[in-house]
Amino acid sequence: MRLAIETRNLTKTFPGPVVAVTGVDLEVPEGAFYGLIGRNGAGKTTVLRLLVGLLRPDAGWGRVLGLDLMRAPAHQRQQMAYVAQALQLTGWMTLEHLPGANRYLYDRWDDALAHQLATQWEIPRSHP
Repeated sequence: MRLAIETRNLTKTFPGPVVAVTGVDLEVPEGAFYGLIGRNGAGKTTVLRLLVGLLRPDAGWGRVLGLDLMRAPAHQRQQMAYVAQALQLTGWMTLEHLPGANRYLYDRWDDALAHQLATQWEIPRSHP
């Protein structure tokens, strides 16, 4: 059986300390439908962000189709998509920081085009 998603001891804490995810072991077979359910703050979104490489786990690991997307090359990472329910940029992040984050995810990222669109749409670059 090939696994679409696999985690072992997946753990993530945030300053405070806030334990978002602790010791998650998960196996989702390829072709299966699977839902993460739980109350707000249970760690569902954190698990997804860990799986797609947007967060680094404090312990354990996670793989999607056999790939650790935190360590996978760009051409493999950019085949995965994560669409958040709501736009949630880190509080310190501005439009000036965003290209650096996206450049990591997409090997064909175009800084000039991003700047041109921000200017065209009159998006402020220096504050969130």
